[in-house]
Amino acid sequence: MAYQISKLIEKHSKVVCVQSKSSLSEVVELMLENDFSQIPVVEFSDNPLGERMGKPVGIITTEDVLQAMDEFQSPITSFNAYNAMQTPTI
Repeated sequence: MAYQISKLIEKHSKVVCVQSKSSLSEVVELMLENDFSQIPVVEFSDNPLGERMGKPVGIITTEDVLQAMDEFQSPITSFNAYNAMQTPTI
């Protein structure tokens, strides 16, 4: 059975992302709130016209979170998205 993209858009109508400096606990909270298994990491800057633009710099999956917790042997409150994200983005 094919999944209709319109159903996905209805369910997740807002764009959700984090910055590399975002706490990993914030990342997990957003994943849980939005029922996501992965979330993009974006860095923001102003373009020459003064518009705020986001550039994807990585992605974090639930597996990445678990690996980071295991590797650092610390709770997720002690590090940020940069420590767990995969680069480059596809």
